Amino acid sequence: MDTSNLATVEVKDLMNDAKQILLLHAKKTYLLSITRKGKLILTLAESSQSKD
Repeated sequence: MDTSNLATVEVKDLMNDAKQILLLHAKKTYLLSITRKGKLILTLAESSQSKD
């Protein structure tokens, strides 16, 4: 796969010194976390909004 034309984003710029942020994609919320060992974990976040 040729990645030379892909946009690059520094994680530190995205996270802004936080260990966790929320990402919105396709009407779903995901939690991006940095572990103590510096690895990234992306999980589907629990929804706190009710859909009535």
